[in-house]
Amino acid sequence: MPSARQMTTPVAIDHELIEGRYADLGGYTVAFERFPQDVDPAPYFAGLPGDRCTCPHWGVVTSGQITFRWAGHEETYGEGDAYYAPPGHLPLIAAGTGIVEFSPAGELAKVQHVIGAHMTADRFVHWLETGEDPGDLFAPDAFGDLSLPQWRLQAGNDKDLMALRTQGHPWPGKVTVERLDITAGGWVMQMAERWTDDEGAAWYCREMFRADVENGSITDIAIYCTGDWDEDTVRRHAVEVELSRP
Repeated sequence: MPSARQMTTPVAIDHELIEGRYADLGGYTVAFERFPQDVDPAPYFAGLPGDRCTCPHWGVVTSGQITFRWAGHEETYGEGDAYYAPPGHLPLIAAGTGIVEFSPAGELAKVQHVIGAHMTADRFVHWLETGEDPGDLFAPDAFGDLSLPQWRLQAGNDKDLMALRTQGHPWPGKVTVERLDITAGGWVMQMAERWTDDEGAAWYCREMFRADVENGSITDIAIYCTGDWDEDTVRRHAVEVELSRP
């Protein structure tokens, strides 16, 4: 019969919020998960029906505490408790919690796709705002297609793709995500971005990204940008154009 051990199951997710190891057991997935800090992952379920987890789980809490929230009630389980969580829930997890959990593989894969897309989108925004090393955010052979108002650029690997960003926007800034839609292949993100250059001048642009994601890395991304607006352009636009949706 198939079996799995925590320490011999490879780490599939190594994130500040979760370490996850997963193994297939005859149509079910066993998950060994640890949570180093308090986490409310509700935003990561957005895009699923009802914006809630649609997969049932059977599990045991090996340490800490986990709460499952449904529309009309919630249930909390502590160390040593076994649980069943039907679909339609949102978890709330205390720092130091560990669980061993069993889920139907097909249903879990659908949920993990949505969660993984959100986590990759978060990493992408963090990279845009800080310029820090993004690790494996981009696949080594990632393809990028950048469309500007009167120009178009492409990149065929992760280093050239990141260079498109650093050469065009070398300064850290503030990203405002206005919309994030999870797709079958990854996500579409609409955002506004503001930053200040080395001379203290303020800049603004709007962008739309369409990203394909595999195993937590972006493999293909299309970027549509308004181009960079300086302060005079922002002021002139505000005078000449009345937006119904600012």
